Amino acid sequence: EVQIEAFALSRSEVTVAQYRTCVNGGGCEAPNDEGRAFSNWSAQPAAREDHPVNYITWHDASRFAAWVGARLSSEAEWEYACREGGKEKLYGTQGYGVKAWQANYGSDPCCGPDASDGHEQTAPVGSYPPNALGLYDMSGNVFEWVQDKYAPDYSNADSDNPIYEGSGTLRVGRGGAWNHHAWFLRCSSRSSDGGPDQKS
Repeated sequence: EVQIEAFALSRSEVTVAQYRTCVNGGGCEAPNDEGRAFSNWSAQPAAREDHPVNYITWHDASRFAAWVGARLSSEAEWEYACREGGKEKLYGTQGYGVKAWQANYGSDPCCGPDASDGHEQTAPVGSYPPNALGLYDMSGNVFEWVQDKYAPDYSNADSDNPIYEGSGTLRVGRGGAWNHHAWFLRCSSRSSDGGPDQKS
């Protein structure tokens, strides 16, 4: 258990249009999506402007947050929001489960797209119902970077407003994605996405 101070969180994932404004304003760098099988950034103009930006590094995400006068949420803050204020919830959706109408995720254990939810790839932000706090896509669509570096457990974590900035280069991604199984969408699921230049 931890104590966290009041905080604000964006209602949805950052869209391509929002991130493009930051790039055009000189605050962000365009995603390096060369050779990627699926990228929202390099899609036809306006085709995916309302989709979440993908293939951005942790540093890219941090720069965007700073550009809008904010910061990435801590892992504890993110999970608190996913759990609708610390409830004993498995998923960051309305209710306590996850079905195809509630979130955008894949069908097999790793990296398999599934169109049964209406979207074979990413979905425009806000396509699924928000959780009780009014937050969209806390589970599914794309993984979300948080501030913390990755640690395998919380044994040495602070109990007040924890943000782990210890050794290592791995950063934490949360929330699951369109091409990952529902298992990865759980509020407690943690991804150690590799290093500061790993795309998410």
